[in-house]
Amino acid sequence: MKRVILLTLLSILLFSCSPHIVLEGSESNLNLLNLQEEEEYQLNDKQYQSFIPLDEPNDKKLPNLIITVEQKGWNNETKEFENTLFDKENYRLVESVLIKQSWYSPVANLWESDPFQPFLTAPKDIKKGELSSEINKQYPTIINVKDIKAPLKGISLWGSHLGDKHYPLVQNIYLNLYEAIAHPLKDKDLQEYIKVLSSYKTNPQSFDVYWLGANGDMIFQRGVDTLFRRSNGSTKLFNDTLKIIPQVDLMIGNLEGSVTLRSNRTTKSYNFKFPPFILGKLKSLGYDFLSVNNNHSYDYGELGFKDTLKYFKEAKMPTAGVGLTPEEASKPWTFTKNGQKINVITLGAFPQERNGFNGEKQASVTTSRAGILWNNALGIEAVKTAFSDPKDINILYFHGGREYQETPYKEQIKLYQQMIDYNADVVLGSHPHVIQGLQQYKNGLIAYSLGNFIFPGMEEMKHGEESMILVVGFLNGYPFYIEPLGVQISGIPIKLDKTGSIVKRLNQLTKALK
Repeated sequence: MKRVILLTLLSILLFSCSPHIVLEGSESNLNLLNLQEEEEYQLNDKQYQSFIPLDEPNDKKLPNLIITVEQKGWNNETKEFENTLFDKENYRLVESVLIKQSWYSPVANLWESDPFQPFLTAPKDIKKGELSSEINKQYPTIINVKDIKAPLKGISLWGSHLGDKHYPLVQNIYLNLYEAIAHPLKDKDLQEYIKVLSSYKTNPQSFDVYWLGANGDMIFQRGVDTLFRRSNGSTKLFNDTLKIIPQVDLMIGNLEGSVTLRSNRTTKSYNFKFPPFILGKLKSLGYDFLSVNNNHSYDYGELGFKDTLKYFKEAKMPTAGVGLTPEEASKPWTFTKNGQKINVITLGAFPQERNGFNGEKQASVTTSRAGILWNNALGIEAVKTAFSDPKDINILYFHGGREYQETPYKEQIKLYQQMIDYNADVVLGSHPHVIQGLQQYKNGLIAYSLGNFIFPGMEEMKHGEESMILVVGFLNGYPFYIEPLGVQISGIPIKLDKTGSIVKRLNQLTKALK
């Protein structure tokens, strides 16, 4: 009510002037006095009206105050809507108030590539003042952030994202108060007008994008552990992927084996075990969470599995979906950053191996056996409980699917989609040892298989050395940015794929799942 009175008072006090008083939405029905004419300007997605008082000044006297609307857009256009009698040379700007802010983003379908690699800067050869035309040329579809829905995803602007300091795709609308230089008001009176203007002020919108990075299967055997021990071993092994791993807020990977010094193997085709030092080293590189819920966590039996849990605890490396008891295995790893709560849990769902190893019967946690959380009644209930609050960011890492198959099978698709129904925001998959496509289901993202990552010995397997780091940017809990980075495995070492061929094939697999 006070705001209505102040604004009505403003229109009365300016009876000898010709200002533009700007109102929005339902407030346009305010009882402004002395209205002769109404003009409308279509700015963004809402209607703004400018009201011109009845009594106009004569040529001998300028209005004391004028209020204008100014639109400053990311497309380098500045439009100020004002009375035709308004001559800026005779006025000084005394106050400018932001009344509306809109953010825009380039978008693409899930299966379309970002035309530029993320985390890069804008091309240096773009001249000042030409950014707008270059953006429109390179990014043909740009829409308001609030209108982006699946299967559309936001894509980076040459590596710039919402929330970045100099993100350019912002459009602001201001109310500007001008005072006639020849007829200044008393400071006390001027402050009253400024106070009215300020009542329309809105705070600039801020965006906190939370970044997830995820990769697939890793083993530290077959010569990897020897290289990793060296002082420069991390650089030799991970190469330029080390530019990505520490940049994200949460980096997740699948450790495909036991962390143990024991030698008593489970009867299997392949047995993987790793020395304890790798956990501290991976943590120092930027890994925040490692899953050990997989078909190799029991390669050295229950004792080797218990060793793994012990070494994880000593290294303070988070994991989840594994434990000495069902209660422990059912607890998600949970933490909070900038007020946003994140929950991570893992499930096993891999089929029985050809050698006879059955994960559900031989490695799943029970009241009498330490083990992994399985896709059964216990596991499903754990997921539902962990993801009970839809406002949280909920991440599920699955170890399932069929090995060496590029397409998820029907039951796998149904199962992973069911996890989205249980409030998972992202479902990550491993086990097939090749990349499978991405899929947006409702408001969630599914990566059916992230493929191998650190996994020598796949040279003879078709596409076995094609890998990726999946980078996901959450905006208000929604997977807004989806940026897969291709990674090429070359025996032991890995490096980012700068040819784009891996992401291109991933997009083809993704498109087939739409």
